[in-house]
Amino acid sequence: MSRYSVFQILGVLILSVVAGGGPLQASPRLPVLAWNGRERSTNMIINVEYFRELANAGFTATIEDAKTIEDALRILDAAHEAGVKLCLRMPQLERIGNRAADVEKIVKAVKDHPALESYFVKDEPRAQQFVKIGEHIKYLKQFDSTHGFYVNAFGNDASTKWLQTDDYPTYMKRYADEIGAGWFSFDMYPVTPEGKFLKNIKRPFPHDGMKKELKPTWFEQFETVLAFCKERKMPISAFALCTPHRNGGCLAQAWSVSEFYRVLKILKKSN
Repeated sequence: MSRYSVFQILGVLILSVVAGGGPLQASPRLPVLAWNGRERSTNMIINVEYFRELANAGFTATIEDAKTIEDALRILDAAHEAGVKLCLRMPQLERIGNRAADVEKIVKAVKDHPALESYFVKDEPRAQQFVKIGEHIKYLKQFDSTHGFYVNAFGNDASTKWLQTDDYPTYMKRYADEIGAGWFSFDMYPVTPEGKFLKNIKRPFPHDGMKKELKPTWFEQFETVLAFCKERKMPISAFALCTPHRNGGCLAQAWSVSEFYRVLKILKKSN
């Protein structure tokens, strides 16, 4: 049975405050985005079976990397056959300010594909980067004004040094005003090891008997973001974990497809 590394399946639950507008459009099913798909070797061929495994585990979409247009179209075709949507991540599109001809060529080649859900733009930007990211998205929208653009913000547990603002409300406001992505995704992991942060963890981490707890500030963060997004009429997305994650990596507890799907169904019922 295939095993999933938690680092590979940081499930992003898209909790829509208003219908549509985000990178994962309104759907009868709760949208669940897999961060970088499932665990795989570097030479693994991503095919229809790969995406069917994700679909059977309860994911509706996944972030996947491609280096060339040919790779992107092949991956999109496989995802479409399995009924999975794609947040496409390509280095050419992530290069903020890139105006090379290949950017226009890439977007025009993939924008009409039925499996395309959004484009990956930036993870955990600092406030000083917001204006340039917003300009980059406006440039990309010249070629595709239909699909979403994924920019994943810091959570309020990040220091002001990383945020580059005096406080988190200012960071959120500048994100919304300067990036203009039309939705808000925040990066704060809700599940932590019980007690203090663990360092120098050797992998695989023995998860049997490990005590886990919800990060005490996570719900405060969620309510803060929720209130802001309701005011701005913006969709919101949040990370959902089944096992702890820490700075610089993860506590590598493995989950089978069936194990993770069972937990995912519980999370969906609680939404």
